[in-house]
Amino acid sequence: MTTGLQPPEGTAALLFDCDGTLVDTLGLYRECWREVFGQQGFEMTDAWFTAWAGHSLEPFIEAAFPGLSAEAREAIGVKGLELF
Repeated sequence: MTTGLQPPEGTAALLFDCDGTLVDTLGLYRECWREVFGQQGFEMTDAWFTAWAGHSLEPFIEAAFPGLSAEAREAIGVKGLELF
């Protein structure tokens, strides 16, 4: 058994919301990225998004903009997460 992080004293429950469990935000997430990617010249289709949904942010952005610098990918990521 691990002894890492402990919940604050008196905590009765912890709730982890994986997308779609309590609120389905996948459509909103898709539209935010469609807008941000479009501002950068990438037309994101529903099929492309479906193929990449669920991946970590860095490979998600790299797939849309191969060869883009780490700084530029980070800037796109910040814009997308701020919009979301």
